[in-house]
Amino acid sequence: MARTQYEKSIELQPVQTEAYLQLGLIDLDEKKMDQAEERFRHVLQRNPKHSGALFGMGRAEFEKKQYENAATFLQQATTNDPSMRQAHYYLGMTYARLGKKEDSATELVTASRLEHEEVEQHRGVLKILSPTAMPATGAENNQH
Repeated sequence: MARTQYEKSIELQPVQTEAYLQLGLIDLDEKKMDQAEERFRHVLQRNPKHSGALFGMGRAEFEKKQYENAATFLQQATTNDPSMRQAHYYLGMTYARLGKKEDSATELVTASRLEHEEVEQHRGVLKILSPTAMPATGAENNQH
């Protein structure tokens, strides 16, 4: 379903890059590496610093066990967008495969911290959207 919508988006607006990126990520999940890389390269031709496409290329290289290439793409992605949790995670995993234990640990800690921040941010949004769903503070039980 999503694939069809992104393909239709490309037909309507061939110069945009978001649909190519999303299709590339779908291709990655389906283990269609060549197709995924082609889509990410298309995005990078239009925007060489596109963090999502750099992450996609890095993840594809990781899946192909091309760890040096993966590290290069993932480093660029995290440099361009330091808040990209998945890029830090895959960079940490890549460094582990390359035997760079300290670098791996640093990236995995960063990924974990970013994940925690995302969860906290999500909780904050939920509290704003649904203030009645907030947990009781206990103060209401102290009434005599």
